[in-house]
Amino acid sequence: MKLIKCSDYVIEQKKVLKRSLSLDDYFLNIDSYANFLKRPLELGMFIPCDKDGNVLKELERFEHYQKYGEFGLIKGYEFQMCKQYQEAKERVIFEGNWEHSRDDRYTHMNWMTDMDSPTDRIGRHEMHIRMHECKTIEDLTELGLTLTKQIETI
Repeated sequence: MKLIKCSDYVIEQKKVLKRSLSLDDYFLNIDSYANFLKRPLELGMFIPCDKDGNVLKELERFEHYQKYGEFGLIKGYEFQMCKQYQEAKERVIFEGNWEHSRDDRYTHMNWMTDMDSPTDRIGRHEMHIRMHECKTIEDLTELGLTLTKQIETI
């Protein structure tokens, strides 16, 4: 699902209402989406982070963990770290190959760059999000981002 403005979502839900939704479900969906858009923006919505907002790196044997889980060769601390990374990865709600960078020289800016976005003439990626300028999910509706899952599960 694409991230869209609340007004567009209302119109979209009105079309669904004519086909299958009850009026109660219609208002519940709109309320849920409006509350979703008002959520504060977090780094963990783009890339896997722990509960404190620290960026987690994918472990070398994470693929093995994904394939075999608790029945694989990974045990103890490494297993717990893989499990933590998997849970953090499931909390990511925006699709993309996001890379986080930080500039502490002047304003402590956090940047998110979608490394899969097209590049300009000098090789810079076009999709940049300045985290200090975007306070809520609603601030991103103009960017055409795709959500990783349905709103109900977020």
